[in-house]
Amino acid sequence: MRYKRMADHLMEDIRQVKVQPGQKLPSLRQLARVNEVSLTTALNCYRYLEEMGWVRTTSTMS
Repeated sequence: MRYKRMADHLMEDIRQVKVQPGQKLPSLRQLARVNEVSLTTALNCYRYLEEMGWVRTTSTMS
């Protein structure tokens, strides 16, 4: 599945410390645009990473 391949790339970036702990990941729209995928695929990628324990989401809304 495409979102899992995208997640694998992000996990590798995390392993290689290309993404620092606490660093914001690209927005859904930015991730979708860069990878030339739909917003749904980008969302599924982030949800998968969260389920696997690689990322944590935080709410910025008050």
